[in-house]
Amino acid sequence: MQKRFVWSVLVELGWISNILAQDAFGHQEWGESTNGLRARAVPVMSSMSDDAIDPRRSETRFSNSDDVAFVVEIENVGDEQITLLDPLEVNGNRRSDFVAQFMFSIDIFDEAGNLIERPKVQVVDVDLFLHGLHEARIISLAPGQTHRYLLRPMKWCSSLTYRIEPGRYRAVVHYHGMPTETINRSDEGHYKRPVPDQLLAAVVGDIASLQVPFEISSDNVSSNQPDVTREEAVKPAVAGRTLGWGEPSNGLRAAMELIPWKEGYSHGEKAKVLMHLQNVSDAPITLIFELYNEPGVTVKTVDGNPIDVRSHVVKLGHAIIARTILNPQQIIILDRGSIGIESSMTRAEKFGFWPFKLILPAGQYTVQLHGYFYDLPLKDGDGGPIESTTANWTGRIATGETPLTVFDASEGRIPVPERFFMVAGIFLLLGFWLYARRRSFSRMASANNTLFPAVQRL
Repeated sequence: MQKRFVWSVLVELGWISNILAQDAFGHQEWGESTNGLRARAVPVMSSMSDDAIDPRRSETRFSNSDDVAFVVEIENVGDEQITLLDPLEVNGNRRSDFVAQFMFSIDIFDEAGNLIERPKVQVVDVDLFLHGLHEARIISLAPGQTHRYLLRPMKWCSSLTYRIEPGRYRAVVHYHGMPTETINRSDEGHYKRPVPDQLLAAVVGDIASLQVPFEISSDNVSSNQPDVTREEAVKPAVAGRTLGWGEPSNGLRAAMELIPWKEGYSHGEKAKVLMHLQNVSDAPITLIFELYNEPGVTVKTVDGNPIDVRSHVVKLGHAIIARTILNPQQIIILDRGSIGIESSMTRAEKFGFWPFKLILPAGQYTVQLHGYFYDLPLKDGDGGPIESTTANWTGRIATGETPLTVFDASEGRIPVPERFFMVAGIFLLLGFWLYARRRSFSRMASANNTLFPAVQRL
């Protein structure tokens, strides 16, 4: 009996020790090692703090795609010290979401294990990226040491990430480090400021995790988010409404999307502007474009008369140039800044410097987005031209006309006189209720005095 008791205690202690010995990633396996590094990842909530990266708080089910994030751990499995880049702090500012999109990529697979295709984007010229990374955090990993990253892909540039519909998926996270094209262009002397040697010495390559499962629930689907299919990456419909596609131009057509997508916008509201580009030809189309740019918009009345919106276009000081090849029927989504709607330029000053300010009275309008694409000859690390199987698409393209309803800021609110009478009515009803309660208590007290006079005398 005593031996059995001792044996059970030892078994329990062993079970507990096994639990304590498990690392924070549980049973998640490592991916294959590359350049002395290997990686693994778990899905977590995007609300996780950069100051408290905890893979033990992993999630497998999310209410929408905006909640999806990944904790990635990279381990040095080599025999020498290895240097990594860390996007958490740049010049003392938290810019992990911005910088990480150039250092990492994520592949999404459907439940059957098929890769969800999307246009591959090659970052070509990243002056702004380098400008921020000059004082980036450098991590030195000794053999056996690990480092963790927090990735929020839904905060990345629209052309570098997915927008997925509810369903079950698997993700593979890739660490690339400094973009190869950036290193090549630095060797060619394209940048005004030399890239620090410590940045160029950081490990580059494709360090990939194994597939990790996650699910987007269909219980809470936002009507402001576009649907995405496995076949073509993005449906040409948003929240049950068809996107306003413009006329095709040399095999390419464009549509405008406002986020959030609403029936109307009140003065004082802002909206993110996206441009959808689709290849409607039978051959691939190569595009050179800026990842971030401010919108060029035309506003008209419902009668078709153009309106001077009295605004300005903000031109970014540093352009982030990218290149993609759109296969037939493929769609890519480009970020085109944001708009702020107001009734006067004075009131629009509260938006600050960045939004494209639309100064419009309340009414019905249509808005159209314009895009300009140009040629940029690419060179390799030796300065030679990079031959492309297709010529770069150049020219101007316009979206279809998207309906825009603008409300006065006071519309939908109760006018001041009506609010006064409503509040007065509430107080009147409250006073009547208190008066009735008091009369009721008085009658009960009178009845008690009549029925129990002896008790009252006591």
